[in-house]
Amino acid sequence: MERTSRFRRRLLKAGLSLPLLGALPWRSRAAITDNDIFPLPNDMYHKLYALYGPWADDVRATDRLELRVPEIAENGAVVPVSIRGETGLVSSLAFFSSVSTASYVCVCRLNEMSDLPVSTRIRLNKTGDVYAIARTANGLLGVKREVKITIGCGGG
Repeated sequence: MERTSRFRRRLLKAGLSLPLLGALPWRSRAAITDNDIFPLPNDMYHKLYALYGPWADDVRATDRLELRVPEIAENGAVVPVSIRGETGLVSSLAFFSSVSTASYVCVCRLNEMSDLPVSTRIRLNKTGDVYAIARTANGLLGVKREVKITIGCGGG
């Protein structure tokens, strides 16, 4: 008799705890970052893997970061690049180029006191994409912009 009453008590406790579990503010990983997988060129993936290890397998596209690069750059030797984002979101930031001989441009390591925006100038040989990959507490986020390099006053 005592055994069945213990079972009933446990069942009653479990039944009462279910509505409480449903009321908790659960946040899935998909809710924290965006759902779109961010495509990376093969050589860039290997360099990103050398930087961040297995995190490089799951880079997500995001709109929480804004990469500012001119659409048309007249001089490919000094192309200004800056990135803006939410406060305290990024702990490390890597810039890549799809057209430079060394696609790996630079890495910025930020502490919790640092804040975005981060700006730099990069060298691009020809028209191509500029990537920014940010390491956050929840994984890697990526943004990409195309830059057209012109010579003189050419239009494209």
